[in-house]
Amino acid sequence: MPPGTFVPPHIHPDQDEYLYILEGRFDFLLNGVEAFGEPGDLIKLPRGIPHGIFNKSDQTIKTLFWVTPTGPLYDLFWALHNLGPEPSPAEVVSIAAAHAVDFLPPGKSK
Repeated sequence: MPPGTFVPPHIHPDQDEYLYILEGRFDFLLNGVEAFGEPGDLIKLPRGIPHGIFNKSDQTIKTLFWVTPTGPLYDLFWALHNLGPEPSPAEVVSIAAAHAVDFLPPGKSK
């Protein structure tokens, strides 16, 4: 994840999300609580709990990311990839909702 990028608070109703931090510092929200992860940390973002991930640093973050069970998220990532380099937020939210990922309204983190 390049510096300054993020995934805003959202909920996976059917998957647990994991981040194994390889390089850099990840800031994240989990149910409204701020925390961070550094190299060697394994972060679990449980299904049904609002979470967001952020690169607030000036360095690229490298992480191994996975969800279980995969469900429709594989198709979601391809759909988002195919939107191109600068998709509209409305398109991203719509496509995510169609693949069982619900973004929270701005300012809501739990």
